[in-house]
Amino acid sequence: MPNTNALRKHVFDDVVELVGTTGMLIPLLDLTITEPEFEPLRFLRHHFALHTALIVTRLYARPNERGRMGATASIPALLQKARDEERLTAELAEAFIHELGKIRCRFEAAGGDWNELRNFRDSELAHSLHPYPGDSPQLSFLPLWDLAHETYELPPEVRID
Repeated sequence: MPNTNALRKHVFDDVVELVGTTGMLIPLLDLTITEPEFEPLRFLRHHFALHTALIVTRLYARPNERGRMGATASIPALLQKARDEERLTAELAEAFIHELGKIRCRFEAAGGDWNELRNFRDSELAHSLHPYPGDSPQLSFLPLWDLAHETYELPPEVRID
């Protein structure tokens, strides 16, 4: 399993990717795309929204010791590893996990469905590039945007030394 520094770098890189993706997506959401010549913009808007869902679900994934890195590169995995290496107190790690839970609750209160988002990620983003016809869930972007924004704006007072 990688050390805390390796996990922190990977999680930080994903957060930077999330900020960049959502930053490029916001101007595209404001465009009304009705003409055929705007199909590339529709594609980009769709791609960035899906990429946002993929990154957010990865950042919230449960810790496990599988994969190329030998561990899930997620915020909970990073907190667990930092706690195990005594670089973060158990109390501070729990406070951070509690904050992540509150963000997820706000996502669901705004109309998002965490289980549906995870199932969408597993069935259509992680294991297939081609969407399933018909019964695919329709994700509401505004709750997803809020979830993404709150994730990368987590309280700065939580630091891993």
